[in-house]
Amino acid sequence: MKYLRIGLVAIATSMMAIGVAEVAQAETNCWWQNGRMYCHDANHAWRNEAHRDHNNYREHHNNYNGNVNRNFDRNRMQQQVNQAYRDIFGRDADYGGVNTYLRELERGRDISWVRHQLAYSQEGVGDIQRAYWDILGREADYNGIRTYQEYLVNGGTLSGVRRELANSTEARRRR
Repeated sequence: MKYLRIGLVAIATSMMAIGVAEVAQAETNCWWQNGRMYCHDANHAWRNEAHRDHNNYREHHNNYNGNVNRNFDRNRMQQQVNQAYRDIFGRDADYGGVNTYLRELERGRDISWVRHQLAYSQEGVGDIQRAYWDILGREADYNGIRTYQEYLVNGGTLSGVRRELANSTEARRRR
């Protein structure tokens, strides 16, 4: 009987813990706005935190509202997507890429989201790696890749990455 009572207490405690955890998660509402996370919880406490890393950026931009933007200027957005491709990949956008990103922009994403997707794509990482090999004769380390991905997201260009690497102390020592 003693073990049955202990077992029932353990099961009841586990069930209460699960229930409490679910309630706590449901009582907090967070959203991103202008690069900051805002949270409101059940106690009406407001917080905001600056977003800093790639995962938070991805979470922020995966929470768009999905509504179609009625004021969407397709031609202007197409030019911006193509310019992002030129900046980050050094080439024009392909048909599929333009249509994919136009659809996302029309649903409420912004051009910085597009630039982020491009810079963090396999092609974007490959272009940064290629620049390292061409200019420094070595593979890029994690911090180098991240630095130049953020540079590209924030308006930099692939030619700018190559120029920065060529003007680096490491490149000057190799000459």
